[in-house]
Amino acid sequence: MSDDRTPTWLIQLRFFLLCSPVGIVLAIILAPFALPVLAGFSIGVFLFWHGSRLFTNCFVWLLDPEGYTALRQQGCDPFYGSLGSPLNNDTESVRIYGRDINSNCPECDEPVFLQTNVTTICPACQSQWHDNHWWKWTGTRWVLVE
Repeated sequence: MSDDRTPTWLIQLRFFLLCSPVGIVLAIILAPFALPVLAGFSIGVFLFWHGSRLFTNCFVWLLDPEGYTALRQQGCDPFYGSLGSPLNNDTESVRIYGRDINSNCPECDEPVFLQTNVTTICPACQSQWHDNHWWKWTGTRWVLVE
């Protein structure tokens, strides 16, 4: 996971804290059964959260298996990426691409994240960032992209 992203445990904690007043009010109303109500509410919230995540990720995978695999390789999770504020305060580019975009591919102008001395492949045109230069495969040899 990129350092740009909000940790998943923090998003889950925010969700639980946002839901907890409902459980507390129910426990106050049903005072003799407060502990079972709070335990049941916590288990229900836990199951709802993980069921929603499972449903979202499976749905995205069923619609587009290659796109889902590409998202996961970039560090994205479709469920966490779909959540906005106050649960996930990441910028839109971080939620979509997995990290803050710091460059564009010179071949197709697709936003990409580059690191020095780390090979990166543009998802749109398959150009490669290698040895701190952009390269394109012509079918017979690698050429430098200007």
